[in-house]
Amino acid sequence: MNIKKIESMKKRVEWILADFPEARNCDVELYFQYVNKYLHIGIHRDFQDNHFVSLYALKKFNYYSIVRLRQKIQSEGFYLPTDEAVAKQRKINMEVWRQAMSMDAVGNYIIGIGK
Repeated sequence: MNIKKIESMKKRVEWILADFPEARNCDVELYFQYVNKYLHIGIHRDFQDNHFVSLYALKKFNYYSIVRLRQKIQSEGFYLPTDEAVAKQRKINMEVWRQAMSMDAVGNYIIGIGK
């Protein structure tokens, strides 16, 4: 994989982490949002509105590449998990995590440091 493709994927993962906070806690959700956003033909639904990712999508976008990019972004302190249990499981410094999750003056959580 060339460096331009990796940087492009990283920007896409950052966008998803910014717009879908639940993707910060769940790699499957992150992968689903990535495939849904960037490979529209990869998502299928059944009659009960269950979503499925096609084999083509699984081959096109490597799940582990996307997970590694999320790990790198979060190790730099950006778009940290919103769930404390997930943060502990990923061995994120809890002092840094609590600071990132602190509330602003209006009571909204400020999520992520620097972005």
